[in-house]
Amino acid sequence: MQEEAVRFFLENNDMTTDEIEFLLLLIEWSLTHNFFTFNGEYYLQLCGVSMGSKYAPQFACLFMGWWESKFVHNNNPFINHLKYYGRYIDDILILFKGTESDLLAFYDYINNTHPCVKLTLEHSKTEIHFLDLTIYRDLTGEVNTTLYRKPTDVNSILHYNSFHPQFMKRNIPKGQFLRTRRICSSDSEFLEQSNMMQKRFSLRGYDTAVIHEAQVSAYESARQDLLSTKQSEQIKDNKNINFITTYNTLSYKFKKIIENNWEIIKADSALAPLHQLTPKCIYRRAPNLRDKLVHSHLTVVNNTSWLPKPVGCFKCLKCNHCKEVKQCKTFTTHEGGKEYDIRQFINCNSCFVVYLLQCTCGVFYIGQTKRRSFSRLLV
Repeated sequence: MQEEAVRFFLENNDMTTDEIEFLLLLIEWSLTHNFFTFNGEYYLQLCGVSMGSKYAPQFACLFMGWWESKFVHNNNPFINHLKYYGRYIDDILILFKGTESDLLAFYDYINNTHPCVKLTLEHSKTEIHFLDLTIYRDLTGEVNTTLYRKPTDVNSILHYNSFHPQFMKRNIPKGQFLRTRRICSSDSEFLEQSNMMQKRFSLRGYDTAVIHEAQVSAYESARQDLLSTKQSEQIKDNKNINFITTYNTLSYKFKKIIENNWEIIKADSALAPLHQLTPKCIYRRAPNLRDKLVHSHLTVVNNTSWLPKPVGCFKCLKCNHCKEVKQCKTFTTHEGGKEYDIRQFINCNSCFVVYLLQCTCGVFYIGQTKRRSFSRLLV
């Protein structure tokens, strides 16, 4: 059934049969090899997609789309009762025309179309919750919307003292108030919900002036403009470059150094035509507590090549120093005669090494260098 759902969409694309079969083979393997541990025991998941897998939302959308085409939009004895049908992943909103018994019969029908589809039903003639919306009819019969929070909702807004870029923390209140402005269909609803949100931001350490500025800016924005779809402005000039780094306490200083000194690049006759625009600073997330505390059971092997790298001291075979290098995997101390393993790959081009020089008379010398070993020893 799951393979049939994916095949349904793949066959409607410009793909060859071999490509489709290869993708289906990969999907089948990932669906049938979901292992996890609990209390020291290993388990195999027999049904569904593993939680946390990157393709799970897309797979759910494909499966539900196939299910809809087969059982909702076609072969549906209640199709004439559906005045509106909308879905976001696995949340469905329906405007149903009929009696309550008709609705319950439709609910029983769709819950028996597929063993993997078991929906819960919430229905009302006056009010319904969908995602973060509450859709309701007022006393005049007009349909309105306001912000909805689940009873289990907690104040999970990013704390202001969290280790994130300052511009991000300043933009969070603005984004949340604009979201509230889009959702609330009346000014009174917006003021009520935005005042509640103002308290939530205050509890998370945000400055009162920042919260107030974002709230006023959202209130003064025209809701109709916020609801309209805007085309994103793409920068067609591909000559600009990005400075990508992991966010840290010095990131702001790095940004200022680049901005303050970019005129030097622009003044260069060779570089100016290539780099007129100041680089945009883009930050990767810094490691958090989860990254440090949670580890995979699998050992991560960071090989840059599929070929195994030898361990020991070797000749590079490209320099005059090679004839003096002893190729070995161990070395013996002159005092005590204890043998040690060389645990890394070392040759004439290696840097930051500790080396041992031995004369034929028995005298030896131990040194260290940051440079390539052959350049240090040929001085």
